[in-house]
This record gives sequence, C-alpha cells and structure tokens, in this order.
Amino acid sequence: MRMNLYCTVIGQKNRDGIYRFRFEEKKGMLLEAGKEESFPAAALAIWERGRILYAVSQEQEGSRICSYSIQPDGSLTRRTEKEYGFSGVSYVKASEDGRFLWVAAYGCGAVAAVSLQDGRPGEVAAWKAFPGGGINPKRQEFSHPHFILEREESLFVPDLGTDQIHRLTPVWRQGKLTLVCCGNTELPAGSGPRHMAYNPENGEYYLVTELGNEIFRYVWDGRKKELVCRQRQSLLAGWGKGENLAADVRVFGKGSRVLASERGENTIQIFEVDKESGTLTLIRRIHTDGWPRNVRADGTGGWIFAANEEYGNSRGSLEVFGEDGNCSCRIPLKGAYAMETFFEEGEGV
Repeated sequence: MRMNLYCTVIGQKNRDGIYRFRFEEKKGMLLEAGKEESFPAAALAIWERGRILYAVSQEQEGSRICSYSIQPDGSLTRRTEKEYGFSGVSYVKASEDGRFLWVAAYGCGAVAAVSLQDGRPGEVAAWKAFPGGGINPKRQEFSHPHFILEREESLFVPDLGTDQIHRLTPVWRQGKLTLVCCGNTELPAGSGPRHMAYNPENGEYYLVTELGNEIFRYVWDGRKKELVCRQRQSLLAGWGKGENLAADVRVFGKGSRVLASERGENTIQIFEVDKESGTLTLIRRIHTDGWPRNVRADGTGGWIFAANEEYGNSRGSLEVFGEDGNCSCRIPLKGAYAMETFFEEGEGV
C-alpha cells in the first residue's frame, strides 16, 4: 500500500499552502515530501477515480476552487482555478458519478452543486439555501451547513445553525439541476450537528454534534423515508472545564469500528460496532497533541491519522496512531487545518 497525506496550513502568511507527506507503513511514520502549493485551502477533497485533489479557499467574500492532478509519486500539478460567489466553505466533495462538486457554504447558509467537466470545476449548477437558526446566539444566528453525505439518490446535510439534518434530492427539470428538500431530521436544540458518516456494512449512519458533544447512531426507515435514532452517547470524559467541540466522525476497519474526534479534551474515540445490533461501544480514547479537527484511518484500521488544529494551549501538528492507541509519529505543523489521504496499491516508502 502507498499513501500520501495532504494537509493545509492557513493563517501563517508565507507558510500557507498544501503540504504533502508520504507514509511509511512498516514504521508508522510520516515523511515530509514538501510544500506542493501556496494556495490557502480551508477544505480538501480527493476524487480517487479521477486522481484529482480539490482545494477551496475560505475568504470573507467569495471563494476560489483549485483542482490538481495527483501524479504517480503523489505530487500535485495544478489544472484549474476558478472564483465563486459563495463564502465560508466548510466542506467539499466530488459526487459519486464525478459530475458535480458538492460544496457546503457554512458562511452563506447554503449548499451548492458545481458542475465538473473532465474533473474541472465549472459553473454553479444548483444552489440551495436554508432558513432559520438556533438558540445559540453566537453560533446559530442563521443556517450553517457543515457537511454533505451522498447516499444513492439523497444528500444528507448536517446544519449546525438550525439543529437539523436536511435531506436533499438532486432533480433534473428541463435540463436544469434542482436540489429539492425532502425532509429534515430534528436534533436537540443547541446541539449543532457537524459531520456524518455511513457504514456500508450495516447500512447505519453516524452523526457528531459540535456544540452538544455527542454521537448519534441512525437507521434508515425506507417506508417513512426518514432517519431513526437508535443510540445517543456523550463524547466527553469530563476532563477539564474548557471549551469542548466535537469535530469529525469516520467509519473504518471494514465497518467494524467508528472514529470520533473531540476538540477541547483533545481525544479520538474508537467505538466498536456490534455485528448483530449495530450498538456502538467505546473501547479506547486516544489523547492528541492538539485540537483533532480531522481524523482518518487506513483501509484496515491499523493506522489512525489526526490533523490537530492550533487553539489555546493546543499545538498544530500531524499525528499517527497504531490500533493500540500509541503514537508512532508526531510532526509539529503550525497552522494545520484540513487533511485528506490518498491510498493506492503498491509498495510504500
């Protein structure tokens, strides 16, 4: 297995950009390959089938999307750069068919579908804004879509601002794409839903709430066309009295495990998935060097990767952990923000 890890650095002036690291699997080490680009990206996405990395800037007015070809050695070659009117992008993802780039515009209270032609971002094909807000005046003054999960014919959009998961259906009408809202899943007031993950082994969904610091487990009711909550559990251990904000959730280990990261207490929590009931059981808490904004795992779950954001006393860094929770590699990286990994067959470093 070969793996390249890409991590953005922002807020560091001339150090801003996209950095690449090669993974040495036998030792669990990341080796810095260098700065690939000076583009200050706040969100990354990889379209594996097309070997393309997308990077989106997070600016006060408007955004830029750059696309890069991933070369055989993992290095990046810029393909395109295009400006857009939406701002405050929190998430970007290529559609499963490679026709669109799904964009969560946190700062605009909306999501967008950007058309792709041969992997190159084009015009905005569809735009969907969400009304309302929440009870937290500082964080929920209006809608804040944070993530987009594509499943078959639906897009699930956790909205931190309205305490809802919006379910959208892309519909073609007279040659034009429309994102139609087909229902909402309500969350507890002030919980702030952030990221979701889908488990292909049992068909269940997971959600972490940034403000409520909880993980929710859902099943899909095909008759009622809605998500039904089967489990709700706190992510907090009760350490310290500072600010805590849940961040990321991922499925790994062929559906047998779930990762959830918690900023503040600075932990990555590993849950085991019961094969019969689907129940999540916490089996390990891993302490991180900083705010674990993004977490990833390799295909087998043997290695866990964390991009730690610098905040307060937390340090910006990249870390690698074995399945036993021990840290095998820590690289200081001031300004670390978004992270993506690209795995492919072949011998590693």
